[in-house]
Amino acid sequence: MGGGHGWGSEYNTTINSTKYYYSYHSSMRNLAIELGYSIIFPVHCSYCGQLIYLFADRNGGFVIFDELSPIWQKHECWGVYHNTDRYVVTNLICSKNYRFPVPENVTMKQVSQISTISGTLISKDSKDTSDCNALIYDGSSLSSIKAVSDIKVGQYLIGDVEWDGAVSVLKSFEILTPDVIRPINVLCNDESLPTDIAGISSSDIWRLQVDAELLKEAFAKGSKLLRLSLDAYLNGHIFTGMCLLATLIKTQSDFLPTTLKANHVNLLFLSLKKMRLEPWSHIVFSWLSKKTQREVKGQTKKIVDDILIKGNLIMKFESLSNIDIRLEKWLRKEKAYLVKIIEDNNSLKDIMKDFKEII
Repeated sequence: MGGGHGWGSEYNTTINSTKYYYSYHSSMRNLAIELGYSIIFPVHCSYCGQLIYLFADRNGGFVIFDELSPIWQKHECWGVYHNTDRYVVTNLICSKNYRFPVPENVTMKQVSQISTISGTLISKDSKDTSDCNALIYDGSSLSSIKAVSDIKVGQYLIGDVEWDGAVSVLKSFEILTPDVIRPINVLCNDESLPTDIAGISSSDIWRLQVDAELLKEAFAKGSKLLRLSLDAYLNGHIFTGMCLLATLIKTQSDFLPTTLKANHVNLLFLSLKKMRLEPWSHIVFSWLSKKTQREVKGQTKKIVDDILIKGNLIMKFESLSNIDIRLEKWLRKEKAYLVKIIEDNNSLKDIMKDFKEII
């Protein structure tokens, strides 16, 4: 998730007058490390729509919760696993007014009379007094309150507020936070990637977004495949991202330039290598038209040639059952995510059949 100034590693792309704010999954961790204390941010899950809570601590730990105190139940749905250590949204336009990814057009909720309020404190004035004016975000809307100044930005509170005729005053409250979470692969530099595929650069990942925008009007199907692939890669679903890219490569259309397909060959083949699925590289290569093959040059061509050679050697010297186990491992690992994607993509069903038929 991204947006605002200082929310981790930002990637701002302006295409066709539409601005998207992006950042890698490490950004929330980085902010907690910078602030020196745990933070919680409520969002509606981009997969199932449920209200969830993103938690990061100062040691680099990151967890997605279904519920807060006292249960602290971890969130699980078709796109988020129990041990998911990242959360990225690829189509969120955020306000630049906050250090947190609050949607640009969020509504302001008026707190009146006596009521309960809960949410993350996302900003407060800097006056050196016992009280401060603060904004609370609950995952859907903002509320303006007067609170004690020692509540920290990024902390999640639940409390009672009372309307005094001019402003809503926080009368009593509790700060919610679980025990410190074990650090998970803390990434703190702008070149850190949301996937550990060796050999790829940030441009390989974000080229998916750029080309999706280029295809949006002329070839909506191709644009959708690229967007889904980007979402899969950013959220750690390498196998699904690779299959969606393979579907694009195999697609024949006058609106799908060979140069655009060639843009993604490097990521596609390095994904196969990362998953140790080199035996499938020759079938993927066969989906490249002669024109596209000619567009694959330089270091990318060397990578493709090396993976093809390794794939042939594995097919020659390893048993078919061992090769099949590799594919089944990834099918099981990403089954829930794949099933949901396949429901809306008949072309992806064909790709999965092709991968199975190689055995």
